[in-house]
Amino acid sequence: MKKLSLIIISLLFIVPLTYAQTSHLFIGKVFDNGNKLEGAEVSVYRGNKKVSKYVTKGNGKFLFFAIPEVEYVIEVAKEGYLAKRIIVDTDNTYGLDRKPKKFKFDLELDRDSKKNREKAIDLPVAYIKYNAENNAYQHSLKYAQSLELGHEETIRNVLAELEK
Repeated sequence: MKKLSLIIISLLFIVPLTYAQTSHLFIGKVFDNGNKLEGAEVSVYRGNKKVSKYVTKGNGKFLFFAIPEVEYVIEVAKEGYLAKRIIVDTDNTYGLDRKPKKFKFDLELDRDSKKNREKAIDLPVAYIKYNAENNAYQHSLKYAQSLELGHEETIRNVLAELEK
């Protein structure tokens, strides 16, 4: 009986460590005009299914673990603000060294106003993808440049290209 208990306790420690070693950690902070934003709801989607939900505390932070070969959409929303989305693509990360990759990023939410609604577009504000050459996650510069120029058609083409 003692051996069985010891095995079960050992598995309780080993299984989470194995999971953490094969997943990637994303740490975000939500801001309002440079100030950390408390109470923002962060929803993580895999396809159309919500897989995680988090509400930021006073430090504005949230985190989630992502498994390899999956595309996630992170949506950050709070009443009185315009929601924003980010794409996180873990494609081409299966079988990498077992050390988890970590990526930190900040997200500024805009207050809901007529002016902000007019300039908002219904597309993700960033595309984060693993770069094998640098062995790290990075923002897609091509996506960001297209977004800055306001070329929605180009952005949709870049998204299609990135998903290949």
